[in-house]
Amino acid sequence: MEDYIPLKDDFLASLGKREKTIETLKDRIAGTCSTILARPEKNLTKLRKLILLLDVKEESEAFRLTFITGQKLIAFSVLEVFKDLIPGYRVAEKMKEEGNPKKRFKKVTLTLRGYETRLLSIYKLYLARLRRMVQLLRRVKSQKSDFFRDILFSDEARERVAAVGVKCLTELLVAHPHFNCRASIIQLIVPVMTLSKHPEIADKVCSAVGTIFRQDKLGEVSLEIVKEMEKLIKACGLFIRPQVIYTLTELKIKEVEKKGREKAEMKEVRKDLEKMSRKAKRRQKASRKLDNVLLETDAQESYKRRLENHTKILNHLFITYFRILKRTILDLSDDQLKKEKFKELLTPVLEGLSKFCHLINVEFFDDLVNVLFKMVKSDLLDAVQTLNCCQTVFTILSEEASALNIDHQRFYTRLYQILPDIDLSIPEKTIIVLLKCLETMIIKRRRISFPRVVAFTKRCATVCLQSDDPSILALLSFIRRMFIEHPRIDVLIDSETMGTGLFMPHVEDPEYCNAHATQLWELNLLGNHCNPTIRTFSRNIANGCSSDEVRSELVKKRPIEVYEDYEDKGLTFLDNESNEIVKNLSKKSRFHGLILESTSLTSKAVRMVNNDC
Repeated sequence: MEDYIPLKDDFLASLGKREKTIETLKDRIAGTCSTILARPEKNLTKLRKLILLLDVKEESEAFRLTFITGQKLIAFSVLEVFKDLIPGYRVAEKMKEEGNPKKRFKKVTLTLRGYETRLLSIYKLYLARLRRMVQLLRRVKSQKSDFFRDILFSDEARERVAAVGVKCLTELLVAHPHFNCRASIIQLIVPVMTLSKHPEIADKVCSAVGTIFRQDKLGEVSLEIVKEMEKLIKACGLFIRPQVIYTLTELKIKEVEKKGREKAEMKEVRKDLEKMSRKAKRRQKASRKLDNVLLETDAQESYKRRLENHTKILNHLFITYFRILKRTILDLSDDQLKKEKFKELLTPVLEGLSKFCHLINVEFFDDLVNVLFKMVKSDLLDAVQTLNCCQTVFTILSEEASALNIDHQRFYTRLYQILPDIDLSIPEKTIIVLLKCLETMIIKRRRISFPRVVAFTKRCATVCLQSDDPSILALLSFIRRMFIEHPRIDVLIDSETMGTGLFMPHVEDPEYCNAHATQLWELNLLGNHCNPTIRTFSRNIANGCSSDEVRSELVKKRPIEVYEDYEDKGLTFLDNESNEIVKNLSKKSRFHGLILESTSLTSKAVRMVNNDC
């Protein structure tokens, strides 16, 4: 069958008819929606007729030109009507008393029940039309109704109609997650998150799911979505989109039920019962019955439901994370594509683990730490992923696992090795992860050896020479805090008390690099930086952190806060003269943020490096 190609006059006439048809349709839809919202209990039949306009189908060229626009206008208009009409509760599908003919209801109750039943049936009719749109993305061959076959010929047209259905479904779920048919909507939109051929639509669904995760207080909707996402990730394997895993980090889980807590509580109850008299036991039993009656109206019921839902969510979440981490045991080196996919998924998985790992049960800690160390030793990880691994491990060790016999020295060694290779300017998130690692691994852990503190202080000062201004300022804040909390490391700035031996910067273990035998000559270079704030900060550290030149707000803030504050303000820290110098710098005169103002300073830096190495 040959395609119909209209002549120029016919095509212009069709365009004119299209504009008139669209205007007429807009007026009709607007009038119908206004009538429905004015008295919804009497005009629900008009809403059904408006939805059935999505089924209208003609073979004329003018209709084809207006079809996609008409589908959008009708679908979005009905969406806004349902947003206003859907009640704030879930409608019962069947009432228990309906099977009893002797049971009589009030007239108001029967009227409300009839309205809710009709609204629910029309809502299901609308969802069926949206499902038909969404199925255009998946191209289901076994689909009985092939409504769009003779109307939509191109992939672009199918994608536009499917995007309408996806948007309506996601907005319905975000606006009314409590209402009926929630499970069917979730089953429709979650598979769309993995469609790499339609990234814009998939990203919109991921954004909507993240919004639901942030707004869901009890965790009921989040639990259903996480279950569906777990099935999807299990089916797709390594070929899942990383944005799907990133969406899971939007979950708001702060507390879960720990195993063994109920047993401990029961032991305490039994001990108390043994000490009670019979009269006290009867009184307690009666009060317990009363508490159970009042529990439904009490806030404890919501707390228990939330705790139970969050516990189930966490179980499904870690099953998903561990399923991806198990891929490290498999031989991925034979398949380069699988190796690249695994590396893409690893970053969001490690970010999620570092966020929720403090909620894991203690018995899983040892296995998780061993798996993470295998990944750290392998060549699969980049610098940011290695930092996320270290952050995850030490977040675990800072909580309940602090008393476990887990060797964490290997992670200190790995972090010390990769510090010089990290580019802190690209991407911006790298310095945030690094500062979190330094805070968790060194600042918050009181039991840390002196050689390790000195080695990390020296290495962070070296990293400052190859970083941008915000990163330098944040690392200097960390170094200053080390000098305040560990006064013994002043050997790095006092030549008279410098340790004996030779500093070996190429030794991988920070315990044995003999860092106390060197000095922080980097502070001398940073004291000539073009940025006055960095100059002041470095000179303050070189003077033993005793001068008042550094502003009080910078001294009191954590390194991460210093970085974020500087990143927001940008070059406002600089004076006008320094700004002009920065703008006029050539690539030869500026080296990693430093201005070597004279050849004497350059030769002095070279001599310092040679003395250390």
